[in-house]
Amino acid sequence: MSISQKIKKIFIAGILSLLPIVVTVYLLYFLYNFIVSKASPLVKKIAHQYNYDFSEYVFQIATFIIIILFIFLIGIFTRMYLGRLFMKMLDNIMTHIPIARSIYNAAKQVIDSFSNTSGSSFSKVVLVEFPRRDMWMIAFLVRDALPVMQDISTKEESSNVFIPTAPNPTSGFIAVVPNKDIRELDITVEEGVKFVLSVGIINLDKNTDIKELIKEK
Repeated sequence: MSISQKIKKIFIAGILSLLPIVVTVYLLYFLYNFIVSKASPLVKKIAHQYNYDFSEYVFQIATFIIIILFIFLIGIFTRMYLGRLFMKMLDNIMTHIPIARSIYNAAKQVIDSFSNTSGSSFSKVVLVEFPRRDMWMIAFLVRDALPVMQDISTKEESSNVFIPTAPNPTSGFIAVVPNKDIRELDITVEEGVKFVLSVGIINLDKNTDIKELIKEK
């Protein structure tokens, strides 16, 4: 290996080492700015009513702390009996609003799917050929395809699979794929989600080649 190749390899290793930190810091910075920009004017208005005058930096920090405490209190409230009762009532209201219920139900199902560590929403992590032959995409097995879909599309036993987009696994494609064309991966749903979030950077198993994870049907 030449010196230039060694330098290039070391440089790439440095980038890959820093990338998770940079992405994490960027997302936290984006979240911080978004929250502060929405809530800071309200905090300022309340402070001015009581004749408090602080610098912009202090207002931003105070706003962020108040929001964190508010979310924490909401979390405590929803774990209580009264809170669960309130959330159930709110859920019932949202599911009866004509237009909002479609958006609400879809968002809730997606969030439940990725927050459910037991993996009951997504049963398995699989590989499917998408968008063309010999190009494999990581996907999540959802359920058996409906008979009407099988009759119209594949004409054989098929399954619904969710093909996520990286690095945002909450968006993607729903595909009806013949069972014979689905390759199961011997990893958990949580590991599959992490793999998508990392845009394929993380190593699923340092001692295992990805080809060895494919279970031939």
